[in-house]
Parts: sequence; C-alpha cells; structure tokens
Amino acid sequence: MKKFAFMLTIAMYVSVLGMGTLFSATPPHDYQAPAPTLVPPTLVPQPSANREEVLPSESVIKRIRDNGTVNVGILYNQPPFGELNIRGDLVGYDADLARSIAQTWGVTVNFVQVTREPERLAELLQTGAVDMLVAALVHQRELDSMMDFSNAYYLGEQAIMVRRDDPAQAPNDLANRRIGVVIATRAESAVGNWLRRTGFSVEIKTYLTLDRAYSALALGEIDGLVDSDYRLRQVSINQPDAIRILAEPIQYEPYAIGFMRQDANMRNLVNRTLQHLTVTGRMNEIHQAYFPGRVNRALTVWKNLGETPNPSQYDDTMSFPSRYVIPRIQAGNAIRVAGLTGTPNTESQRRLDTFHRSLMNDIASRWGVTVEYIPSTPEEALDLVARGEADIAIGVEPDWSWANRVDFTQPYLWRGDRLMVRVGSNIRGFNDLRGDKVIVSESQTGASERATSIANTISATISIVPQPESELSNALFNEEIKADAVFGDSIILLAHLQLAPDRLELTLTDDGSAPRWYSPSYINERTYAPIQIVMATPYNDADFRALLSYTLQEIMREGVLNRLLQPLMQERDIPLYEIWVGGSQFFGFELSR
Repeated sequence: MKKFAFMLTIAMYVSVLGMGTLFSATPPHDYQAPAPTLVPPTLVPQPSANREEVLPSESVIKRIRDNGTVNVGILYNQPPFGELNIRGDLVGYDADLARSIAQTWGVTVNFVQVTREPERLAELLQTGAVDMLVAALVHQRELDSMMDFSNAYYLGEQAIMVRRDDPAQAPNDLANRRIGVVIATRAESAVGNWLRRTGFSVEIKTYLTLDRAYSALALGEIDGLVDSDYRLRQVSINQPDAIRILAEPIQYEPYAIGFMRQDANMRNLVNRTLQHLTVTGRMNEIHQAYFPGRVNRALTVWKNLGETPNPSQYDDTMSFPSRYVIPRIQAGNAIRVAGLTGTPNTESQRRLDTFHRSLMNDIASRWGVTVEYIPSTPEEALDLVARGEADIAIGVEPDWSWANRVDFTQPYLWRGDRLMVRVGSNIRGFNDLRGDKVIVSESQTGASERATSIANTISATISIVPQPESELSNALFNEEIKADAVFGDSIILLAHLQLAPDRLELTLTDDGSAPRWYSPSYINERTYAPIQIVMATPYNDADFRALLSYTLQEIMREGVLNRLLQPLMQERDIPLYEIWVGGSQFFGFELSR
C-alpha cells in the first residue's frame, strides 16, 4: 500500500508540476521557468572532424583589457548553473563565478546567451563574440580540437537513482535490469560508455523528458534512472525519502571554462584566477550556495600563485612551439624524458625511479616508440623542456613560476610529509607527541626543521632523532631510543610500513576518514595537503599535451596506474582521477588496452 501511494504521488507530481528545482540561487517563490535557448540545443556535442583550425594572432586578453569588459557566453536555461529569475536577473553557479572573475580582473562582465551546439560555441570564440564560455561546459575530448579548457571548477557525476527499497548498492547491481535515460543527453552517452567498459547488459528505455523518466521509475517501469546528480536531486525534491542515488557514479564530468584554442595566455590567466578565488574562499562560497554541504573535489592550487591575477600581467602576443612533438613521435623517434637523476641511493628513490620508468615505458608502448631518458633534476628537467631539448619533464610539481615556459598535466602521484606510528599507539598527530621523541630520515633535507616548526605551531616541544632511511622502523621499536613516531616523506615511510603492516600505520584525520598530511597547503597557510606530482610538456603544444593527458587517463581508467602506485601510495590515499569523456583514439594512436 505504501509503495502504491508513493507511485501515485510521484505520478501526479510529475504530471502536474513537472521537474522541481532543488538548488536554485533564489527561494522557490522567485523561481520562474528557464528562458528558452536561442536555437534548439544539441545536447550531446558532436564536433565536425573537418573543421579547419585557425591559430590566434593575439590573445583575447588584449580585447578584455582594451574594452574593460569580458564577454561571457552562458546558458540561460540550465539551473543551477545559469537561469533568469523572476526579476529577469541572471543567477546561478556560472553567473556568480563569471562575476567573481570579472571583479578580480577589475573589468565589467557582459553576459551573452549561448546554446550547447559545439560548432556555434567555437565560432563565437573565434569571432570574438564571446571571450570565454562559463556555460556548464563539460570538458570532453571531442571538444579539444575546437577550444581550450581551464582546469575543472566543478566535478559533476552521471549518477543512478533507484527506488528507496531497491536492493542495488552499486551500478554493477543493475546489470541485466532496466535503465531509463532522457534521449540525446549526456546520460544516454554515459550509459553506453559504462556498458562498453564493464561488458554488462541492461535494457535501456529512453524518455523525452526527465520528469517522464522519473515517473517511470516511480511506477516500476524501470529499475534505475541515469542523469546528472544535481538534476536527479532537482526532480526528486518533493519525494527525497522515496528514492536513493547510488554513491558510485557511472561517469564523472569535469566542468571547465572554454576559450579560444591555443590562447595560452588566457588559459593561464583563467586558471590562476580560479586558484586565486579558491585561496580567498570565494569558490567555496559559490559552491556552498548551490550545493550546500557538498565538497568541491575539483579545485587545486599550484605553487607560487603570486599576487591577484589581472589581464595587465599578460602579454598580447601569442607564443607557439617552433617544433611540435607529435610529428616526431609519428616518425618513430624516441620520446625524450627528463627528470630522473640516475642511480637511486635509497629504497624510496629506487621505488620512485622504478615507478616513473614503468609508467613512461607503458605510455611509450601505446605510442609505438621508445624512451630516451635524460638524467636531470626536476628543475633541470623543466628547463630542458622549455628549451626544446626534452619532450616531457617527469616527477615535477606544478609551479606558476614556470607556467609561461611549459604546460602541466593533471596530477598522477601525490606525496608529502606524514607521521608513522606503532599500531595501537593512539597517536593521531603532533598534539599527541608533546615532549616526545620523533625520528626523521637523515637523507630527507629539511625534515627536522619542518617537524619542529609544525610542533611549534601548537606550542609543543619535541626531540628530533635523525636515523638512516633504512633504519627508521627499527629505530621506532628500539627501546633505547624510546621514540613515539617517525616523521617524513610518505614514500619513505611506506617502504617501512609495507614490510610490517600489522605493526606500523600512518596517521589519519581525527575521524579516521582521510590521510593526515603535513606538507604546506597553498590554499591556507595554517593547513596541510599532499604535493601534486605532474608532468610538464612544451609550452602551448596543445595536441601533445592532449595526447599525454588522454594516455594518462586511459592508464588511470584501466587501473594500471593504481597498480604501479602500490609501492608509493596506499590505495585509500589515492584521490579521484579526472578523466575526460571521449574516445581512446587520437592522431592514429590507440591509447587504450
């Protein structure tokens, strides 16, 4: 009886009210139907393969600076990202973000209504009708030939909604069952991608609108409904207790800002501004306004962010590579990789060197070439890439002081200072080490000073006991030393922990939900975070950067990277990978296995 009442209520709701809005920028009584797009939208972007690229002669930054205005393409009918409220004001996540960017730059924002049609969006960027797109734009590989993208500012999900009493706990539990999607949307594509990856079979039922699909779920015509997680919450706002959204999505969707392809100056300005807004807390304010209580997992901050970003800090002229990398690879030449220093001296160095060589050899094998390793430090590696003497700098940290000479990939490794303690010691952090002895590795430069500095921030006194890297765990159990913890780089500590997992552990946050890092955070000086490790490629070689990024993402998707990372990271500590939606073929290379 209760189930029948739920079905009847939902059916009446969707037929009378349509789809509700959960995350609106204004209270419900201010909500009005979204404005129509200028032309019927193409919901699933399908860019033309025959489009001819036109390289920009000067950065769009010049136009923004000269006019004192930034023209922003935005959707007027995509709540909660962009919509007109009852007063005719443009509100939403994207609207707030665009205004904050313009305010940071000291210019006026002019909103230009756009559609979702990719060719039209690219044309607007090329003709200067818009300077950038802040339009709920998901970074998809097929769009990379048409425009450049910023780093992600929001990580969306294609999720599955089921009825509350359905036994399914994960997407795999819906194999051989009925899945509903709205036709010609990203959800339909996401289901196809999911089925190809998993080899599962489901019965797909399509609907013209989300409210009709939701009604079908309520009436038991389908077992699961796939769509963007925020749209699923919107449509179920009046019956949140009658449904569940599975915790594991079938696809992540990084939302990014689009701008003219190979305008590297604009890309750096936008990315620096996003990171500046993250440091000031403005990005979190916007996120919490539309997704209250939910953590934004897309945001990262690089080293040496510097002063407030402004268009006046960037040149008008464009810089392009004198020689592109992909033609060299297509000709069968070895890929030149810098950043490995030679023969490792310690176990942690050996593990890191082995990991990097295994990763690069896997990448090169997918391209059908060999690897030429150029011995160098990370700093030397960046300079070699900037001067065209290497194709990739491996094992480097993204750094704004290099951003006008090289490009950086997404992170593939996270490392930083941690505490290692005996199992059952009840030590969670430096607060529990007052007056105690802390062991550090003699080979890790600055470890003693950092441990002492962290203790000083909480007015704690510790005694530092330097030991050879190979003896850290033995020293911790040495009754004569009587130390309570080992402080050091996570890769150094993990080598010891994996030899005695029943006796040693790395400390976690107080609630036990996440690793406790002690490397300085670039977001807040009083907090800590892991260090991102990335690769660097030649400046503004967009196609090679894309090739390397796609290859890394395929290695991530296949689980190969997680396997390679086992000697360097605990699996629970590996953050979420950002994988752009799209095919695995690029410039004739098949990147997947």
